[in-house]
Amino acid sequence: MVATISDFITRNNLFMATPMDTKVICTLLAKHFGENTFKTESLILWHDRPKTSVYRFTIKKEVECHYYFKIYKNQKSAQTAEVEHHALTTMSNEFINSSNVGVINPIAYFPQHNAFITEEFIGEDLNSLLKKLTALWANKADMAMALQAIDNLVDWFAIFQNSHFDELQPEYSLSALKENTFVDIERAIEEQVVPSNLGVKSKAILTGFYQQNSAWDSALVTSNGDAKLWNFLCSQNGDLRALDFVAIAHGLPAMDFARIWVGLNWLKNFPNVQNSKIEVLQNHLIKQAIQKEACDRAQFEYCRLCVMWELTAFYSGIRKDKYRKKLRNILFFPLIRKYFRKTIKTCIEEAEKYV
Repeated sequence: MVATISDFITRNNLFMATPMDTKVICTLLAKHFGENTFKTESLILWHDRPKTSVYRFTIKKEVECHYYFKIYKNQKSAQTAEVEHHALTTMSNEFINSSNVGVINPIAYFPQHNAFITEEFIGEDLNSLLKKLTALWANKADMAMALQAIDNLVDWFAIFQNSHFDELQPEYSLSALKENTFVDIERAIEEQVVPSNLGVKSKAILTGFYQQNSAWDSALVTSNGDAKLWNFLCSQNGDLRALDFVAIAHGLPAMDFARIWVGLNWLKNFPNVQNSKIEVLQNHLIKQAIQKEACDRAQFEYCRLCVMWELTAFYSGIRKDKYRKKLRNILFFPLIRKYFRKTIKTCIEEAEKYV
């Protein structure tokens, strides 16, 4: 017997903050897809975060198809929902002629509810995949697959960064990054994650870059702004799809590649990952990006130092912030602090060569 929407709501009223939220979702999906095709019992909470919730559900026609429903929880996020959906819609057209790279295709948008539907793409996030492919026991074929994933990422950014969005703000310009990074440095030092001497050196380097490369701000591109490995899905045949555009803005071309490098570097913290394999991927990323004229090395060094301080400041608050105050983060804080001190020192040494 097929459950009614009201029955489903009664049984599952803990999915969101109130039963009304679940009722709205079910009503929207049933109206959009049809009562006979939307399976109310298939709606499950996929992940829940402070600002958003994502649900997975099933539509049954000739065959079963799976989709995701992403909702922003408060009215303050309305503009973010609109920007992200617009980015997905625009980018799905930009990538229409690309067979192996693209974005998760949007299906419907509900502006009055700050929500939208996207198709399901069967794949594994790159963060999880690359941890497996660079494990101590991984073979040459695994490493070849990992290198291909990096190539696909560079190809993805080559298309994405050349797309056109007039309404974006220059969030990741030379000047904006410098100002934000100075704030991040102060926060990280205040929380005693890194010593003050690293902050002093970094400020001097960033100021030097800023004074010598003002022309960078005249060549900004579309920047993902949140280019994390887990925001990319890779299928079994190597196809790549991006799924998160909440931080899209105009920025320096090297910014996205710096974020990917930092994401790869973070994998070194996992015990089963072989660091030398990660370093091969990092060097390959930089080489490919420069060869394809996606960025130059000096700009990459500037952006990498900025991203490292941003991440350091983020983790500075894990002992206080309710969302990040997890037991494992608190227990491993000494190791996290050691990691940031070592990595920032290395980034400073590399950046000094180009300023």
